[in-house]
Amino acid sequence: MEPKLIPYHILQSPLTFANKLLTRKYNNEEPKSPLIMIVGAPRTGSTITYQMMSHAFDTFYMSNYLELFFSSSYLMSFRYDKKIGQGHQSFTSDFGQTKGLSSPNEAENFWCQWFPHDRHYVARDELSARKKKSMKLAVTALINKYNKPFLCKNLSNGQRLAALYKVFPDMIVVHCVRNPLDTAISILDGKEKFKGDRKQWFGVKPENFQELSEKPVMQQIAEQIYFVEERVYQDAMKYGQKRYIQLDYDELLENPQMHMELLNEKLQHLGLDIKKQSIQVDQIRKSNKRSNILDDDRKLLMEEILKVNINFSPSCWSRYDIR
Repeated sequence: MEPKLIPYHILQSPLTFANKLLTRKYNNEEPKSPLIMIVGAPRTGSTITYQMMSHAFDTFYMSNYLELFFSSSYLMSFRYDKKIGQGHQSFTSDFGQTKGLSSPNEAENFWCQWFPHDRHYVARDELSARKKKSMKLAVTALINKYNKPFLCKNLSNGQRLAALYKVFPDMIVVHCVRNPLDTAISILDGKEKFKGDRKQWFGVKPENFQELSEKPVMQQIAEQIYFVEERVYQDAMKYGQKRYIQLDYDELLENPQMHMELLNEKLQHLGLDIKKQSIQVDQIRKSNKRSNILDDDRKLLMEEILKVNINFSPSCWSRYDIR
């Protein structure tokens, strides 16, 4: 007779309970290091930025292994340290998904312990006092156990920065940006390859997601990029301007070593001396995946990008030649 597998949710319950018992000692503590949150619009290089930073800097990050135990990550990190350990050589991904137990994970389930599953935008005062206390405890326990900053890439959290700043006022935001036309082409490509239908929504949902979802595809993509990026930028300027860092995808890949050094200097200016090792250029390769987007579609996307640029004057697009 074959042994019966224990259902995952039944396994999680006792682990979650044990995790709560272990983290209670951090109830009255403040984080010894900051939360570093990588955000941006879809297809702007946030995953490779996450991989580079978690490789080059001495931080705690949520791995594929720990995300499996998202509600008991503190408890399971003890076994993780002994059997797997933090550190990786992962510099490839497929639409944000990385391979290997030690590779960095976006930790969507971890954050959705406090944020809603069905939408991404959360207002500054929306979280209850209980949820804010629980989230602060979970993050503080991991930061203070390792005595390292908590590095995380989670694009949904870019639409929740105001709420996060209220819990973690010293949070550092790393905002990944890219030429909006290249971003738009990549999103359209993602709709077709990942969703199988360009009419399906792809990626982060801004506050006006329902309104955008009813618009023509090309207009929807251009405005999605704008509203996602503008929310990140405006909230960062309002609540954490001095701890905001912007990284361009193409510049980063053109010279990974230089930009990790520049990022290290900015982090040192913020009081963090966490450089661990240099990025080897041969580890980072530009994707050779070819886009199947037709020239006519590229022209339509460019037209919509131009309209957005004229109508809204996006804060993050001034560095690009859009005409």
